[in-house]
Amino acid sequence: MRLFIGLPLQEDLQRRLELAWNSVLNTSDDCREIDPKSWHITIAHLGNVDEANQATLRALFETATEKPPTGDFFIYEFRTFPVKHPTHIVAHVAPGSRAIWKEYILRLRDMLSLVAPDIDRRPWIPHISISRSKKRAVLPEMAVPIPEPIIWTPNRISIVESKPSQDGAIYTDIYDIPFNI
Repeated sequence: MRLFIGLPLQEDLQRRLELAWNSVLNTSDDCREIDPKSWHITIAHLGNVDEANQATLRALFETATEKPPTGDFFIYEFRTFPVKHPTHIVAHVAPGSRAIWKEYILRLRDMLSLVAPDIDRRPWIPHISISRSKKRAVLPEMAVPIPEPIIWTPNRISIVESKPSQDGAIYTDIYDIPFNI
């Protein structure tokens, strides 16, 4: 199973972000919108994880998330991503406690690598993918502030399955841990 760890967005946040996006909508015909129900902040791409390791993965995930980071996230602009050869438009996100989240993510990745040896170790750049270019076309650079920056406190973290499809990946939460806020 192709899996990642993500922070799902609550419905009210999806609506607020969608309203903000519609107010600055700046997409070309080369882009494909991502369904707001699929919006999330990726914490770690696990890659393919053997189904035989699912119970161990859940146990490690629970242990790593016993004391999750707390604090708000600030969503303040839409921009192309990544910097070199941009193929996405994202909502740029800044955690209020970046150092704490970074430390948590490094520990989580170390623990989960026991059952997910292909885990992505690139630096974490928090964002929410809003649209993707068609056929991986490079997009012109864009950075547009959100008229009213959005403050959000995550309330859960999930192991998510990602199944490729013709219209983009289909995400299914397979295990969810609520944060005790």
